[in-house]
Amino acid sequence: ALPLQTRLRSAVVQAIVDGRLGGGAALPSSRELAMQLGISRNTVTAAYAQLVDEGFLEARPRSGVFVSAQ
Repeated sequence: ALPLQTRLRSAVVQAIVDGRLGGGAALPSSRELAMQLGISRNTVTAAYAQLVDEGFLEARPRSGVFVSAQ
């Protein structure tokens, strides 16, 4: 099976591609999502960071993580 981080990243990308998460949509905080999924916050943070690097998400200081408008 794939690592949790990879599965989380794939799920977020699929939601964006399918249109379930539109441009500008706010994602849950890493702490909140980790609690909901029962996984480590570090796993969520790493997945979010990778998605920011790939251009799927954008991190806004003191505001959170959002789906990129592009």
